[in-house]
Amino acid sequence: MRISLFLFLLLSFPGFLLAQKKKYIAFDAEWTIASSPETTIYSCNCYVNERDQFIGKFRCYHVQLDVLVKEYSFDKDVLNGPVNEYFDNGQLKLDAEYKDGLPINEWKEYDEDGALVLFRQFNEHSQVMRDYFQEQSPYQSAMAFSHKKEEPPIYTTDCIQLKIDEQKYACSEEEIAKYLANPPLPEILRNDPFYSGKRWECTLLYTISEKGIVTVAEIVQSTGDDFLDILAQAHVLNMVPFESAKQYGVPINYTQEAKIVFQF
Repeated sequence: MRISLFLFLLLSFPGFLLAQKKKYIAFDAEWTIASSPETTIYSCNCYVNERDQFIGKFRCYHVQLDVLVKEYSFDKDVLNGPVNEYFDNGQLKLDAEYKDGLPINEWKEYDEDGALVLFRQFNEHSQVMRDYFQEQSPYQSAMAFSHKKEEPPIYTTDCIQLKIDEQKYACSEEEIAKYLANPPLPEILRNDPFYSGKRWECTLLYTISEKGIVTVAEIVQSTGDDFLDILAQAHVLNMVPFESAKQYGVPINYTQEAKIVFQF
């Protein structure tokens, strides 16, 4: 669960901040730094310390509507405390809490009508202890951990949002197979007589971290071509997003095999 591209940009470009204690940043509709007043949609402000690190409340407003849309809590550029986001109509969108840059306690998301659409409970180590929208019956509400020993990772947002586990896993397997079956085929190689009309295969082992990101893609059987091996690794590493595998409800690392075929 990522806050947004906006937050990444915010922490990646301290040079946009001014030298004074209270800082103001203008963003456009895509939450990138606004190039001019005419493209400014959101205006944000926060205090910084002597090292230009965000401290305290960081608030963003929709300029035309004069509505608060984001309110984060920082301690030296690290999220600490309440994190809230709002729709342009003022309705609460996200209600969460962070400690040392990671979510803890309750995470709630709402739609524009105020209906709760996601509710998860984190422990102090940022592990998901309960997912209220995934429980099968009210009797499971007393369980801190899932009764399932192992749950495989789930690929793509559409599959994650399905309500029935069997459908999630089937959907995920289909989407993974579809993705792996379409590796990049550079045009320059298509027209190269060395590659044209040939089939190249390789096998990899890839690891999905407890945060749902592919962190390792290791070649175990090469195509015999270094460049194609690199393309295969890049293709697997770019698989996002995942919901991580779990053991008794706790996210874990998960390793599985992938076969990549280049057919020119």
